[in-house]
Amino acid sequence: DVVRAQFEATLSHVRPGAVKVGMLANAEIVEIVVASLRKVDIPIVVDPVLAATSGASLLDVPGQVALAQTLLPLATVTTPNHDEATHLGGPDGPSAWAEHLGTPVLVTGGHNDGAWVEDHLHRPDGTTRSWRNPRIMTRRSRGTGCVLSSAIAVGLSLGKDLDRATGDAIRFTRDLLDRSGRGDLGGEIGPLLHPPIEVPGSQ
Repeated sequence: DVVRAQFEATLSHVRPGAVKVGMLANAEIVEIVVASLRKVDIPIVVDPVLAATSGASLLDVPGQVALAQTLLPLATVTTPNHDEATHLGGPDGPSAWAEHLGTPVLVTGGHNDGAWVEDHLHRPDGTTRSWRNPRIMTRRSRGTGCVLSSAIAVGLSLGKDLDRATGDAIRFTRDLLDRSGRGDLGGEIGPLLHPPIEVPGSQ
């Protein structure tokens, strides 16, 4: 009821330029989100969050089924990491998954090992666009996937095509990782360090 009310309150006051969907918890919330998104005609970015960095489950099994069958086909782009893509997309790989969904799938490479991070945008027509960047070593990386998908949604809301919105979002996220790394004091994995927002006229 709370999620439904939030959608209704938002749509009654503003016209969103895009929607980014993250953690959903269960099938009932997935169904409410799907019903609400069918009322709008704007870009939809879905980050299919299945588990926290700690390994805790963030979407139950019925929710995963509802996500795959009803929400992902509505997305302008889906942004899973490698493990999420393997779990949700099946054994045939992300290109086949994108074709099946009828919507692009951006498989992010930050969770993989190695000196380079490779992000691959698979389109339903079988074409792929890739970005390859040196890995930024920092323990302040929690929320990276959320930031990336949100930044893509912002780009799409500004009228950028998907390739440009994705490339700009990757650069934005890398800038935050680099900034966060310079402030890394060690210890447990922490969140990205976002710059302060300057409000015109504020002291």
